[in-house]
Amino acid sequence: QSIYPSAHFACFGDHSPINEKTAAAKAGLGIIGEHSLLITPKHSSYVFLFEIVCDLECNLSAQEITHCEKCGKCKEACPSDFSDKKSCLSAITQKKGELAENEVDLISKANCAWGCDICQTVCPHTIKAIKEGTIYTNNNWFNSNVLPQPSEESIANTQD
Repeated sequence: QSIYPSAHFACFGDHSPINEKTAAAKAGLGIIGEHSLLITPKHSSYVFLFEIVCDLECNLSAQEITHCEKCGKCKEACPSDFSDKKSCLSAITQKKGELAENEVDLISKANCAWGCDICQTVCPHTIKAIKEGTIYTNNNWFNSNVLPQPSEESIANTQD
């Protein structure tokens, strides 16, 4: 804003008026995976998408959206009905309100409480990023106070 005082800016992350995944793919930041996530060359699908929307004139053109090789590994590993995005375990665990009995059974069977990364962990792009050591960021903000496996003690000591 200080560099372009007459321009208007709006920042978004995770809840945006635009389709973040499509915008990122059109910007050339990655490809769309069979699991429907954006896959970046460096970090695979382990990324957060944020955007700054502005009214500055830019001479940019959208790139063609490309897709993964569709190897089927994510589809094979999926604990729910892969073809129905509403039955995605990640979506179910983030759902508000009452869960159907089959949804509760799926959560219990998969042994998870929040989200599901199964389709991502079996993806060859993720495996490559892990081998290359680029899957995680070196950004200190994301790496401070990491709690990869919560314990009863760490949960009890969590402050609001």
